[in-house]
Amino acid sequence: MFRSLAEKLYSIDDERIIVRRGTFWNLVSSILNSAMTAVIMFFITLTSDVSVNGWFSIATAVAYQCQAIGFFGIRNLHVADTKKDYSFSDYTYFNISSSILMIVVLSFLSFGQSYNLEKACLVFVYGIYRGVDIIEALFHDEYQREGRLDLGVILQTIRFTISLIILIVILLVSKNLVIATIAATVVSVILVFIQNKPFIKYFPCRLKKFNKDNLKKLFSICFPIFIAGFINMYLANAPKYAIDGTLSDTLQGVFGILSLPVFTINLLSTVIYKPYISQMAECWYDRKFEKLKAIIFKQVIIICILTLIITLFGYLLGLRLLEVIYGIELMKYMDVFLLLLIGGGLNTLGAFLNFIMVIFREQNKNMIIYIISGVTTFLFGSILVSKLNLLGAALIYLFSSGIITCLCCVVLFYKYKCVRRLNE
Repeated sequence: MFRSLAEKLYSIDDERIIVRRGTFWNLVSSILNSAMTAVIMFFITLTSDVSVNGWFSIATAVAYQCQAIGFFGIRNLHVADTKKDYSFSDYTYFNISSSILMIVVLSFLSFGQSYNLEKACLVFVYGIYRGVDIIEALFHDEYQREGRLDLGVILQTIRFTISLIILIVILLVSKNLVIATIAATVVSVILVFIQNKPFIKYFPCRLKKFNKDNLKKLFSICFPIFIAGFINMYLANAPKYAIDGTLSDTLQGVFGILSLPVFTINLLSTVIYKPYISQMAECWYDRKFEKLKAIIFKQVIIICILTLIITLFGYLLGLRLLEVIYGIELMKYMDVFLLLLIGGGLNTLGAFLNFIMVIFREQNKNMIIYIISGVTTFLFGSILVSKLNLLGAALIYLFSSGIITCLCCVVLFYKYKCVRRLNE
């Protein structure tokens, strides 16, 4: 079945159709990905109490934090490596090394804390479940580098859908989130290999002899990108970490529900600029500055408009809908909710600027920016939460995102002006 599907999907050679299809399915995949946490939380409320939502909230935070380790900043480089300085084989060996490191860290964050056994197991297995994305991305990034973003996002949509259905069904039957997540993980791993196997013959997805020098070069390039990405993920989840060490699992569950639309802003915005990453890289390398500036300006405007629309909707109807869906009183947290939505927009803008920093080869400055924001958040995070409760958690997210966005704008503006001056 997958072989026949692969032939039909790959046979399209009209670039306009490929772009349209890639954009559409990237939207579908990202919406599904952004909705997964909300959907799982909804079914948790049907089988457990709010405290289990708190467990799941911290499990998602740890999972995405460890996922940043597994990716180790390689995705941005892989997709933007249109000159093919490194082969698929180089990226594969790098991917394997970072995945092993991810599992080690995930084990510590799960079982090295003062969690009860069930909570620790949930944190670990959900981290592995999200870690499957790292294996899949290796193939899909290669497809995108070859100009076929559409293939990867279609396969990802299928995997997300099937694994989510499996997780929900097993959760409703067993009423045990750990068992349900294990089942979904097994299905995900199987699907990654079954789905991608027929496409390997169309792309240079072959393992060659291990190249130690290339691995070292990749590490030196990706390390600052990884540090920035890791701290970015820490900043996105810093409020949850502060709550986990200061407040109750019940308040953690409430905050997890309040922050669900934030990931919607992040992931939907990714849909818009992800298809343009390779194009922006080519514009920069070919010194097509006006075209590059137009693309960047358009994406920034779209992110701002999307944030404004979602924030307005959140104020008028969003929080009441969350109350109805999850059966929890939330209106008293309106100020927290709005700050999170605005912070989500700033975080998304910062993430977009992060891609541009990589294209401009300013990953070292990018790392410094994230370190500044991370240290500030670490120093003041727990203090804000202990004094202001969930409002303090929202302020952490807003301030950290604002620092990153402002500093990235300064660096990029200066670099752009310098390069333009040299090429005039």
